[in-house]
Amino acid sequence: MYLYTNAIFSSSGAVIPFSNDYSFEYDGSLDYINADSSSSSVSSDNEGTISLWVKPDDITSSQTIVCLSASTLTSQYLYLGLNSSYGFFVGMRTTSSSSSGFFVHADVNPFSVGTWTHLAIVQDGVSPQLYVNGVAVAQTFLVSTNDQKWLNDMLSFNSINIGRFFTSIYNQNYFDGKVDEFSYFSSALSSTDISNIYGLGVPTSISSLNPVIHLRAEGSTFNGSNWDVSNEGSGGNNATSVSMNLASRSTDVPT
Repeated sequence: MYLYTNAIFSSSGAVIPFSNDYSFEYDGSLDYINADSSSSSVSSDNEGTISLWVKPDDITSSQTIVCLSASTLTSQYLYLGLNSSYGFFVGMRTTSSSSSGFFVHADVNPFSVGTWTHLAIVQDGVSPQLYVNGVAVAQTFLVSTNDQKWLNDMLSFNSINIGRFFTSIYNQNYFDGKVDEFSYFSSALSSTDISNIYGLGVPTSISSLNPVIHLRAEGSTFNGSNWDVSNEGSGGNNATSVSMNLASRSTDVPT
């Protein structure tokens, strides 16, 4: 019997080898990918996991890699980002109070310009844990009052953006670099799961872990103005690029 650990199957049952040939490049100014159509499939989650690969071109400015938010409200959001002070950080707010959620950062900055890094956050409904390159890292909470909060705690959560911070009044901190294999799971993955996603530093199939959202440059199509970004997650609904051109799909991938 053959075990295809790096393959998926077509509707006819034929084996389709998994391939990772493309990523998306963001210019740090206007580029982002909108996955709002997938927000309803995860809005009731009290726990979850976010996983993605990033290759920053700038690590000195404050940048948002992923933002999940209530687009009609000012201060309800969950975002992953980087800056020169904290390196890799994740912040969440559910009301206008700065203590309504949590803010946590990795104790060691994992980023280098031009280097691919795998990032993940796992929220088990008790407290979030950051992962870098498949390993749970030492972390520091600057706010931990409500560190059990997650998407279900955001009133009117309806927006998912890759590459920018976005709420009713904010549209800023665009990401400068490449992002590959963004995925969201409606469960708290185990440390073994995260380690397996990272593998040997090269993306492999994660279909067995049942991501609800899995945005892939592979299978995405350009219509002359925007990318229709393939979502291979169980929740369906493709995402759409904004201000990204044909060259925004790059052959630079984690290897």
